[in-house]
Amino acid sequence: MSNLRLNDLIATEAATTATGVIAQVKNGDIISDAEYHGISFFQADLSGGVFPQAKFFDCVFSATDLTDVLFNDCRFERCRFDTLDAHGVNIIGCLFLQSVFEDIRFSQCNIINSEFPASMMKGVTFFQGIVQNSDLSRSTFSDCLFDTHSMNESSLNSVSFLQCSFRKASVIQCEFSDNQFDQCQFSMVFLNRAELPGVDFSGMTLSLSQLKECDLSGCDFSACDLKQTAFSGSNIQRCRFDGADMEMANLYEAQLTGASFDSCNLKQASLQKINADGCFFRKVNFEMTMMNESVVRNCVFAGSSFHYADLSNAVFMQCDFSASDLTMAKLHEMYDEQCVWQGANKAAAQGTDEQRKKARNWITS
Repeated sequence: MSNLRLNDLIATEAATTATGVIAQVKNGDIISDAEYHGISFFQADLSGGVFPQAKFFDCVFSATDLTDVLFNDCRFERCRFDTLDAHGVNIIGCLFLQSVFEDIRFSQCNIINSEFPASMMKGVTFFQGIVQNSDLSRSTFSDCLFDTHSMNESSLNSVSFLQCSFRKASVIQCEFSDNQFDQCQFSMVFLNRAELPGVDFSGMTLSLSQLKECDLSGCDFSACDLKQTAFSGSNIQRCRFDGADMEMANLYEAQLTGASFDSCNLKQASLQKINADGCFFRKVNFEMTMMNESVVRNCVFAGSSFHYADLSNAVFMQCDFSASDLTMAKLHEMYDEQCVWQGANKAAAQGTDEQRKKARNWITS
């Protein structure tokens, strides 16, 4: 048989069997414009393979070695990926239609300019990788882990996150709408400019996280663990924080309208310079909380504890402090107008410090 005929047979086998594809990969060939139908790559070693503009239909990648594989401008339809460790994979400009991903570890992978519409991802770990300018709309992530992972400028519209964990993950300028977060946990997460109005986060952990310049209006954070979480520049109007643990949380300069903090723990929290109107702070723990230079109107603080809280230079108008405990609270130059103090021990608080007042007047004169 001639060498030309043999090469033709090898090429045909490569186009129709996993064995042929493996042979091409190990030969260092760049497999361009290939088309594969119904091939099982079970336990196949495709590590280091380069697939530009390949098409995969009804293929199975189970326990496949995809280490350092490059999929560039590829198309996957009705494909299944499961039980594999995809380390160093680069997925660039690819399209995945009706594809399923289960029990996979994507470590140090780059997913760029790719589309995963309505994909199912279950038990998938994303570790130290990046998703950039990609579309994951209508996809479902179930029991997935995002660990030290970054998602940037991607579409996450109508995406459901079910029992997922986010650790040291960052989500920057991604599109959100009609999302579901069910029993998810967040730790040291950075969310920037995320549009998440009306999302139910109740009972979840979001501790040590930064939610910067996000639209969180109308969200439910009831019974959440929000310890040391910052809401810098975020819209948290009409949110519910009932029963949440917000010890050492950062609400500096927050605009609060119609928010509820019933029975919330705000111990040592930063509420300096907040502007609050029509909020509900009943039975809240404000121990050692910083609320100085704030402007507060029409809010209820009934039954709350302000032990050693700092309300210096704050303005309170038409607020209800009935039955509140202000033992050793700092009320230095605090102004209150038409407030209710019935049953509160306002006399146990620290009033205006005259020496401090004189010093400030001298500095500003």
